[in-house]
Amino acid sequence: MVCIFQLVGPSGVGKTHVIEEATRRLKESGKTVTILKHSHHELDVKGKDTWRFRQNGADLIAFASPKSTVIFTTMDPKLLISIVPTDVVFVEGWSEIQLGYRIEVKGEDMWNEVISRIVNEGSQCSRVRRVRVNGKLTNSKGLLGLVAGIMESLGITSISLD
Repeated sequence: MVCIFQLVGPSGVGKTHVIEEATRRLKESGKTVTILKHSHHELDVKGKDTWRFRQNGADLIAFASPKSTVIFTTMDPKLLISIVPTDVVFVEGWSEIQLGYRIEVKGEDMWNEVISRIVNEGSQCSRVRRVRVNGKLTNSKGLLGLVAGIMESLGITSISLD
């Protein structure tokens, strides 16, 4: 079962379209979906607060507006993928490294086949971890899922607050 799909190919072949349609179908079936998009362009604006924070060494910056939040981080994409609490991960780009099941999109004639394959595989995915909180077993979603993913990636099996 594949839960991380990495779509690669030149600009304009439909990678974004494939991810959009597969995401819509997976969401309809109740799956959680995360998308990591690679860009060769700088996302932050030189001189603005978030840029200044990064220049001074911040490891993670959350930039929030009333409708959305953007997170700037220096985290390696492989680590980010391993800790994100979601069922299915799409990676668009990063063609120079292997981050998941790699699919080369070459054009519109293959869209339906690729979307169907992703949806079929993705429907089997569940990356929700079970964790014990205050003695009770629960699904780890949201922030708890993020913490559980970080602990798992670092090999930490338990932690207590004193």
